[in-house]
Amino acid sequence: MKCALLIAAILAGELLYMRAAVPGYLGLAHGGDYPYYVQMADAPLTTVVPSPWRYRLLNPWLASLLVRAGMPMDLAFLSLTAVFAFASSLLMREFLRQLSLTGFAASAGAVLFAMSIGGYVPLRRYYGYMDAMLNCFILLILLAAGARRRAMTAALLGVGTLAKESTLLLLPFLVVRLRQTRERWTAIALIAAVPLLVFGALRLIVGFTSDSSFALTWDAQRTYWETAMVHGFARWILWSFAYSMGPIWLLAALAVPTQLRFCTIGLWLLLPLVAPLLRTTDTERALLLSFPVIFPLAMSCVDQCRSDAGRLTLAVVSSICALVAQLTFDWAPTTRVWVFTAKDLTFVALCLLPALATLCLRSPGVRACLEWPDSDARFSTAR
Repeated sequence: MKCALLIAAILAGELLYMRAAVPGYLGLAHGGDYPYYVQMADAPLTTVVPSPWRYRLLNPWLASLLVRAGMPMDLAFLSLTAVFAFASSLLMREFLRQLSLTGFAASAGAVLFAMSIGGYVPLRRYYGYMDAMLNCFILLILLAAGARRRAMTAALLGVGTLAKESTLLLLPFLVVRLRQTRERWTAIALIAAVPLLVFGALRLIVGFTSDSSFALTWDAQRTYWETAMVHGFARWILWSFAYSMGPIWLLAALAVPTQLRFCTIGLWLLLPLVAPLLRTTDTERALLLSFPVIFPLAMSCVDQCRSDAGRLTLAVVSSICALVAQLTFDWAPTTRVWVFTAKDLTFVALCLLPALATLCLRSPGVRACLEWPDSDARFSTAR
């Protein structure tokens, strides 16, 4: 309950801050993809919206219900993002507990998730999109699979595909994990078939389109890469990682040597991300989808601190650095000193501070227990 109240306060504080500090906050979502989702909220199953946005039905449909109930369109989308941000932050705690981290590390991870990609990122940058909803479905699916709920896993995969096609990226991991639980291939095929059938049905019902979306045209993609690389490959990498999970990446990297088995299995979640990374103009949002592996690794560093004071210090430092990283997102371009800018140096410092705290605070020889749910247990029959 305390964790839930703290997360609610964090998200409410973010909304109040943005409302007070950013003029026209409710209008910030009007650029980018948002007009497509507004069109879909006005007319679900519309064929006017181009691919792939026309198939992401669930969030605009829920927004349309709120609009029909008398809520303004912008507020409807913002409300959905806030609700799913809160829910996904709580689910992150359950996910970390399922992976055998301690209650403190799980709660700290939920708070850090709310202050970064689970809450602040969608509320600050993408509240008109379905990012918070997608985070929620990813965690629900992984929790259901880890709890060996076969029918629930299949159902959540199907509904999640209505939210965004990125849900399909979970299938390689789920197939491998199901086989490790000695599940029969027929049952695995049935589970995997549900989201694939939903995906295919959407194309038939909503309709195929002959036009190509901006994000999927090769010419636009090449133009994007040329623009992105104008300041050099190293700075593009820096910005893509900083705008996604910032210091959380470096914490995760520190945990890799002691969590090799977890990382090996987690590769089945990470490898499919190559596809969206190569075919998107929004690389930092594609990198966000790696959070089911990166976040547990980062929070395992907390459990490597033997003392309560050390765990609390690392959690606080990590949260503050993640928050400052979000606050610096809208910095204006600054003069370069050699190849660096003030923003570059700030992001590097924000990544190094939690890493240095980890190196100073964790106890030698302490290995946090971070494991995927028992691979030898058989999937129980869902009731």
